[in-house]
Amino acid sequence: MRATGLFGGTFDPVHVGHIELARHALEYCRLAEVVFIPAASPPHKSRKHLTAFHHRVAMLTLATEGESRFSVCEVEKDLPPPTYTVDTLNHLLQKNTCATEYYFIIGIDAFLDIHTWKEYEKVIGQVHFIVAARPGYTVSDLQECIASLHYQKKVDHWYNASSKRKIYYLELELADVSSTDIRKTAGSSTLPKDAIAPAVFKYIKDHNLYSSGR
Repeated sequence: MRATGLFGGTFDPVHVGHIELARHALEYCRLAEVVFIPAASPPHKSRKHLTAFHHRVAMLTLATEGESRFSVCEVEKDLPPPTYTVDTLNHLLQKNTCATEYYFIIGIDAFLDIHTWKEYEKVIGQVHFIVAARPGYTVSDLQECIASLHYQKKVDHWYNASSKRKIYYLELELADVSSTDIRKTAGSSTLPKDAIAPAVFKYIKDHNLYSSGR
């Protein structure tokens, strides 16, 4: 069974923290690959405040160049807005022609809101989860949420006997950088170049992205 990580997000822009997390997830769960899925029309964000989809895809492509087990999937571009996780997964599962198990990579802050997701019970029945640590959140916060989803603690993961799905927790320290900070500083000399790949930095400058400090 091929293990494929799915890493969704706006990636506006993609930064070193995203890449570090994907690498850790790849190794920790012995994934065959990680597929980055840029959001086209996320329900929790206004489209007018998002950088154009093609720019975000281009930056992701540049950031993952040279990583043979990383790829970028534009599946949400053709899905009707807003694009919910359950709809994206349904589309991927329908197109899946090989024996693949999906592992959804997500930060603990986003995972703790899973009860608010559209058809969240269907989502947790379709994929395993790799939940990454975030400052300000603890394993105790995660355990309470997981218990409400009827998972039981095993040695290195939680397991749902009904769906046969697992939840892994990645306790790691990522680079202290955020897409929001990059957007705010991109138009000035204070943009931390080590926060993003050089090719992405050049792309931002060449296309005058975030010049308003959005």
